[in-house]
Amino acid sequence: MRDEIGSIEFPFSAFSINRRIATMGLHPYEGRHPDVTERTLSVGDLPPDRYTFEAPFRVPDPSPRAGGGWVAVMATETHGSPFGGPAANMGIGPLQILWVSGRGEWGFSAHWTGDSKTSLYAMYSSLAKLRAHIRPVRDIPGFRMPKEPLFSNLLKANEEEGWPLARGEVEVRNDAMQFWTEEGGAPALVI
Repeated sequence: MRDEIGSIEFPFSAFSINRRIATMGLHPYEGRHPDVTERTLSVGDLPPDRYTFEAPFRVPDPSPRAGGGWVAVMATETHGSPFGGPAANMGIGPLQILWVSGRGEWGFSAHWTGDSKTSLYAMYSSLAKLRAHIRPVRDIPGFRMPKEPLFSNLLKANEEEGWPLARGEVEVRNDAMQFWTEEGGAPALVI
């Protein structure tokens, strides 16, 4: 697995990655929550009048020294080229997420859908498991931040969409995050 965000072919904004992570936390709630049924494939299928999820996904850290935990800034995943060439046979690469802490420290995590150790889906909505996969980039030898101007443009687009971190806000209301809990899993039945 690459410990860098290298080939950024399909970048996701902070808001798009929020929806993706939040959606991966819905599975344990199927049939155990009145709004999550077998037809609920993403947080976009939840009743829009009861949920807001247009805010960055935050992984809070219970340690007071953590500086507010991690907030998803952007993500990417690579795909094989439909036009031939060396990348034509490449499968879907890992979902690579760039995070920032409340202290302004950058972090990174990579998640393969088919790997039970790194898959967001296999984390069974556990914030503790997700947090354990985020590594500060300073601890990753040779890590490279996303190339310019893509990175600056994406941060600017996040800001134009109302990205709370651009206003210095780390605590953000995001109802879709309720499906991710510290321990993970779902309650016996929520009605």
